[in-house]
Formats: sequence, C-alpha cells, structure tokens
Amino acid sequence: MEDLIHLLIVDDDEAIRSFFKEIFPEDRYRIDCATNGEEATKMVMQSTYDVVVTDLCMPKMDGIRLIKEIRKLDPTTVPVAITGFGTIKDAVSLMKTGAFDVLTKPFGLDEIQITIEKALRHHELARKNRELERKLKISEKLAAIGKLAAGVAHEINNPLDGVIRFVNLSLMHLDEGSVIREYLSDVRTGLDRIAGIVQSLLDFSRSIVLETDPQAIGDMVREALNPFRHQVHEGKVKIVFEFEDNEVEVPGGTLHVITNIVKNALDELPEGGELVIRSSSDENSLAVSVSDNGPGIPEDIREKIFEPFFTTKKIGKGTGLGLSICQQIVEKQGGSLRVDSEVGRGTTFTITLPRNEAGKASRQIESDGIALAEVCGAAEGSEPQTSESTGCRDK
Repeated sequence: MEDLIHLLIVDDDEAIRSFFKEIFPEDRYRIDCATNGEEATKMVMQSTYDVVVTDLCMPKMDGIRLIKEIRKLDPTTVPVAITGFGTIKDAVSLMKTGAFDVLTKPFGLDEIQITIEKALRHHELARKNRELERKLKISEKLAAIGKLAAGVAHEINNPLDGVIRFVNLSLMHLDEGSVIREYLSDVRTGLDRIAGIVQSLLDFSRSIVLETDPQAIGDMVREALNPFRHQVHEGKVKIVFEFEDNEVEVPGGTLHVITNIVKNALDELPEGGELVIRSSSDENSLAVSVSDNGPGIPEDIREKIFEPFFTTKKIGKGTGLGLSICQQIVEKQGGSLRVDSEVGRGTTFTITLPRNEAGKASRQIESDGIALAEVCGAAEGSEPQTSESTGCRDK
C-alpha cells in the first residue's frame, strides 16, 4: 500500500467520484473520496496525499478554500481544480490561489491522465525540494554546532583528564568502606559520564573519521551485539537473524552505526522483547535492518531523531548525538539511514549501502547463519550455547 499513488477526489457529484475511481487502476493508485471541502480537510489532516482533485462549487466549504487549506497543511500535496468556467482569467486566478492546474468540464480521459501525471511529477519535485531544504538546514546547524563542540571539547578535555587522574589516585589510597571513598566513587562516575559526552562532541565535530576497511556483515553484527550479551544471557531479549548472505562486506565504519541502533533498540526493551536483524542484497546495494517490538516512536518525534542533540532519553542517559553521527557515517559511505515506526508496534532502522562487489569475507561463516554462541557473546573458553539457553533463535 505504501508504494501506491495516493489521490483524493473531492466532489459532491457521485458520478464524478465514481468516474475517477474507474479510470485509475487499483494496482497503481489508492483513491479516497470526499463530498465537500470540510470532509476533505479532515482527511488531509489525517493522511498524506500526492494529488487532490477538487471541484470548486460544493456545500460547506468550496474548492478555493480547500486549496488554501491544503497548501497550509502540506505544501507538497498538489491541488488540481475542476471547474465549469473555461476562461483563461479564471484559470490564472485559481493558480494564484494555489491550484497546480485546472480541469474544465467537460473533460476527456486523456486530459485527466495527462494532468494527473504532470501533477505527480510536480509533487515528486516538491517533495525532493523540501527534503533538500531540510537537509540543508540540518547541515548548517551541524556545521555551527561542530565548530562550537570542537572548541568546548578541547577546552574541557585537558582539565578533565587531570581531575580523573587525581580522583583515581585518591581512590587507590583510601580504605574500602571509607565514606570519602564512596563519595569519590560517585564523583568518578560523574566524571566518566562527562568524558563520554566530551568524546561524543569530538566525534561529532570531526564528522567521524570513517573506517574504510571492509568487514563481513555477519562478523560485524556479532561484534555489534557483543557489548550487550548480558541482556541476552538474562533471557530478556530474543534475537532473530534473517540473513541472506553473511559474507557480503561493508565499510568498517558501519559497525558504529549498527552498535548504536542496537543499543537504542535494547534501551526500549527494558522488560524484554524481540530484536530482529535482517540483511538483504542485490547487485547494487545491501540493506541491513534492526527491528524491535518496543513502544515505537510518535510521528512528531520521528521527524527530529536525526537532529543533533535531540533526545527523548532521561537526563544523564543520552546526548542526542548518536543517530546524528550515524546518519553522517552512512551518507558519507554513499548510503542512507531510514526509520519506520508505529506506536505500540515497534521501530525499524534500515541502513542501505552501495554493495562492494570486490568484498568477500576472508573466512567461511557457518552456512546456517551466524554462530549463535559467538553472536550472543558466549564467554571465552566456555561451552557453546544453544538458542534455548541464550534466548536467541536463528531463522
């Protein structure tokens, strides 16, 4: 359904609405209908439309008011007007109101189809333009913040390093159980957090020096999961793998991205849940997705999660730089990072990268998927564990 072209037909004449439904095939178009401008406005507020075709003379709210409302609600939606007036003056007036084009009654099938195709091309250009404007604003913000972050981080780093050294030295000379030792331990915890934030600022300001040495995606996922093996061993989170090819290689910097996304997903599953990691590829690209069945991300927040310093985590739990840095890494590798989420159903992050045909793993990975004992972080020297003992299962 997501790939279908979404049209809204607004007309109080049932024959017109039925006619539009008949001429646009269901395998390519999704057609919604409204009988007046008021009804159509509510539908535009609740859904996204590529093109809205509206009559001008309707009860409750006419087409001109509807077109103005559409332009306010979603500038990328393209309004097309239907009118019985055929003068050039009226057409120009309608276009000044915000209509992309005007269909004059009676209109033929070819005229409708040509007009809708032109409107769809305009919609795609408007959508791309809006996305470019959004990225430009973020880039400008990143550049300004990056310069500030670099200066602040370097100024903090030197004195912070000295303070941490002296705290550690003091702890070495204090007896266990000492009240002062307890206080200093709390101080060190706070200092470690500050050090982590400073490192995030430095990473951000440098826009990440990418690791370009390729790594097999199977090995990379295993390494990304390793820091979180305790959550898996506790049986709280079940991990599912759906890999087409463990051997295909991706740039080493992708490890940072996958690790960060896995960490965020696990943070959303404190009471347990399921984490699904998939990979698929074709001749040109490789896609890696990480899905959780957590609470999901509301739409108003979803649009901001890649902005620097935006975070929904509690104070002390996140800096809001992780996903911003991840997006920079993926885009520098010529790929894209996308999020899909539904409140109450979970979230999926998808990394899409150009495929490196020259890259093949130097060693054979198990043919039935990643070695689960290793992926789930079996302790070095311990007996391999099965999916039953770790909470993982392989698909």
